[in-house]
Amino acid sequence: MNIIKSALYKYWKFRNFIGKQEVVINSIIDGNNTLVSLPTGGGKSLCYQLPSTIIKGTTFVISPLISLMEDQVYKMNKIGISSFYFKSEEINLSIDKQIDNLIYGNYRLVYCSPERLNSSSFLEKIKKVNIKHIVVDEAHCISEWGYSFRPSYRNIKRMIDTFPIATISAYSGSATSRVKKDIIKNLGIEN
Repeated sequence: MNIIKSALYKYWKFRNFIGKQEVVINSIIDGNNTLVSLPTGGGKSLCYQLPSTIIKGTTFVISPLISLMEDQVYKMNKIGISSFYFKSEEINLSIDKQIDNLIYGNYRLVYCSPERLNSSSFLEKIKKVNIKHIVVDEAHCISEWGYSFRPSYRNIKRMIDTFPIATISAYSGSATSRVKKDIIKNLGIEN
């Protein structure tokens, strides 16, 4: 059994991948920037969660919904993948403590809203973290051509520039070909 199938069974108790999950996961583990377009329920989250168990370093997930972050963190911690999310209302002292935990490698997955990346001081603080994989969930929000454009998604490129050796993966269940081109352009990734 190969390493990704072993991780799939160890943490999720699944024996097989669905759709293009295995191809996407291998691409990420191989260090390729990847744009993933799978339908809702197509297993997008697994495509970045599983590599976090293999890649040496932190996977940093940018997600637009607090409820989704809470749910994902709960599920990951429950299956043994150390995770947390930055709350938007956290004060600097709490953020500093969480970043220290990240620096010491205490978390595999960390979730954050795109609005948190508006803070230059936050970006400065996380420079010390060993971030190896940056995930942009709901990536269609980055495109002005998308139905759910969010201006704060445009700041994600600042995060990517802070970690030039990190692998980037972007996920959408609803991106048109025009929106996909916009995502690639705005994130500065090739796939």
